[in-house]
Amino acid sequence: MTKEGGHGGIRFEDTAEKMRRFWDQLTKNQKLTVTAGIILAGLLLLIQFIIIPYGEFRQNLRSAIAANERALREIGALGAEYGVLRQRSEEIRRLAERRPPGFSLLTYLEKRAGDAGVKGNIRSMTQLKSVPAETYEETAVEIKTG
Repeated sequence: MTKEGGHGGIRFEDTAEKMRRFWDQLTKNQKLTVTAGIILAGLLLLIQFIIIPYGEFRQNLRSAIAANERALREIGALGAEYGVLRQRSEEIRRLAERRPPGFSLLTYLEKRAGDAGVKGNIRSMTQLKSVPAETYEETAVEIKTG
């Protein structure tokens, strides 16, 4: 077995003994300086590897909470908007169901223009291309006056 411990490494007992001898040779002032240095290094390690990461973790957590609260408020607003749109869609569906069979938008608009007294001002009414939407069809009409 070698002085290093037989495995190529340094034996702990030898190292500890050398450290004890080194410590015993130091003056009181040197021991105080070494102790202060060790305490300072320990504090720096504590700050670097525990306190700073903990602070960053808390800041990230606060940011995530704030982002989730904003998302929750947005979801609530979207839910309210969805409720209004759903109600409006239901109203449109009920109105469409009440229309008489064979309903024509152009005929309806001509009648409404006559009721309003502006039928004489209309040069032409043209039905534009229909836009299919879910369960119903939207139709636009171009009205030219003159």
